[in-house]
Amino acid sequence: VGREDHGFDTFAFSEVDYPAGYGGPPVVTSWMLISPVAQIPDEALPVGMSCRICAVANCPARREPSIVGGARSTGDDLDASL
Repeated sequence: VGREDHGFDTFAFSEVDYPAGYGGPPVVTSWMLISPVAQIPDEALPVGMSCRICAVANCPARREPSIVGGARSTGDDLDASL
């Protein structure tokens, strides 16, 4: 049994710095502002907490494999879950 779906307005941004110079590794700092909304808009996208525990099978933003069994595909079935 999981949590109920909730809607949020989010705004994220990041900044890249090169403290060791441009030949060194970049240091990325990021921030996200999250505000709850009363009603989830039709154009809302479903997201998970992290790729490892997200059930969306063919997410174009996936960065690592999911450990959740029975991952679902993106599409109309996700819209119904919102």
